[in-house]
Amino acid sequence: MIEERARVDSVHDHLVTVTAGAKQGCATCAEGKGCAGGVLGKLANRKDRRVQVSNPHGLHVKPGDWVRIGLDESALVRGALTVYLLPLVAMLVVAAAANLAGAGEGLTTLLAIAALAAGFMLAARLQRKPDAAQRHRPVLLGAGQACSPGPATN
Repeated sequence: MIEERARVDSVHDHLVTVTAGAKQGCATCAEGKGCAGGVLGKLANRKDRRVQVSNPHGLHVKPGDWVRIGLDESALVRGALTVYLLPLVAMLVVAAAANLAGAGEGLTTLLAIAALAAGFMLAARLQRKPDAAQRHRPVLLGAGQACSPGPATN
């Protein structure tokens, strides 16, 4: 489970809207002396993110509370494989089939690009399904004093 601390913005039945702060790396990176994770984060212009999370255990939270939210790693991996690998495999399979069928270089390239686009469209359609949206929604794991941000540690 990938976990993150967040602050509750609003509560609606079994859905809680939270703001999760973007991490800028460790203190060394933030100073620009480390692996540059902090610098890259600033370049990417990451800001606080508002996210709706499920509250399956019915934890009692109110706006302003600090909570722990989590996302199942397998859901993240499945989503990444669908979005990135499906279009790539479609493109390679079609390009290989066109090449084996004796298609010219130009036609093979056009078919590969068309297969890549079709793969992206199929991936988008699969990710829009309600069960996929539910699988990729973070859940509320805990609330209370233990979830509040403490002093920075290295």
